Amino acid sequence: MQCVCPEGKTDSLIVEGDVGVGPLWCSRCLCHLEAEDAPISEELLSALLSWGMVYGVWIDWEKDEPRLDRLDVEQEFNEKGVLLTEQLKQEIGEMYTIVYVPSDIMKMYGLEKQ
Repeated sequence: MQCVCPEGKTDSLIVEGDVGVGPLWCSRCLCHLEAEDAPISEELLSALLSWGMVYGVWIDWEKDEPRLDRLDVEQEFNEKGVLLTEQLKQEIGEMYTIVYVPSDIMKMYGLEKQ
């Protein structure tokens, strides 16, 4: 997958949600990667992109405040991210080192699930 590392490509991926972009990143240069360029099944690609699109739904962005069910929704997002990362490792884990970085945005609001 193409990135801005000196080699021009990466063999080390991060799976992480973010607002408005897909969930794959180079772990070396932190460049956002196009998930569509990953050598993965259409089913997994669709699942990753769908998962990434719901990042931050536990925040009311217009009011910049967490929703009431914020901790549960963020936890569900992270659990799904772990599962998708494991599927990604099964499909391309021999070609890439892959790690999942969970969302911890609720910590910014001083909120954490105990």
